[in-house]
Amino acid sequence: MIGKQYGRLTVLSISHKDINGCAILNTVCSCGKEKTVRANNLKRGLTLSCGCLQKEICSKHNVYDQMIGKTYNRLTILSVAANDKKDTFLNAICSCGKEITVRLSEVTKNRTKSCGCLHKEIMRSRKGSNSPSWKGGVTPINKLLRFNNVYKEWRIKVFLRDNYLCKKCGKGGSLQAHHLNNFSSHPELRYALDNGQTLCLSCHLAFHKLYGNYNNTMHQFYAFLGQ
Repeated sequence: MIGKQYGRLTVLSISHKDINGCAILNTVCSCGKEKTVRANNLKRGLTLSCGCLQKEICSKHNVYDQMIGKTYNRLTILSVAANDKKDTFLNAICSCGKEITVRLSEVTKNRTKSCGCLHKEIMRSRKGSNSPSWKGGVTPINKLLRFNNVYKEWRIKVFLRDNYLCKKCGKGGSLQAHHLNNFSSHPELRYALDNGQTLCLSCHLAFHKLYGNYNNTMHQFYAFLGQ
């Protein structure tokens, strides 16, 4: 056992044996204090230090006891829930009335300030005109026109005329209604049935990858079909 460490105690030498024949050992604690201890107590883990470990544990519990009843942001500490090697868990009640279990470190470092209600309030306060991305409530006209009922009806008519099949590959599935002459520059043709053609999602993406997303024309479409 000499030279081995048990908890915070390192065995230096055998002092003597007691009346029962149990070895009494001379040890030194990691804090530097020397202590005489029974060998059996070391082996069973009954003695782990010179006494400093117990003092530290008691000191920590006193700190926890002092936290009970205190309020951190919106959380009031009710009791100690549990301890593990890395942290201590506390029972707390939020100002909104909800009870939660939270890590001590999360509370003391201001990482957890409420049961979650504070975050929800902040997110609600940032909606609409309070949002950092607010642009005055103006949605681009083209976006509005593409989601109205007239546009939706036009789409369906294009699909029905083309038997729900892609004009390029002949497959069905996820379909797109493509404007031969682009939507933005030709308002008079936006809902004209002859200005719409059915493409599957893959072919539609391939078209715009080839010709871009702006100023598309009928000639581009028919050139695309011929490839």
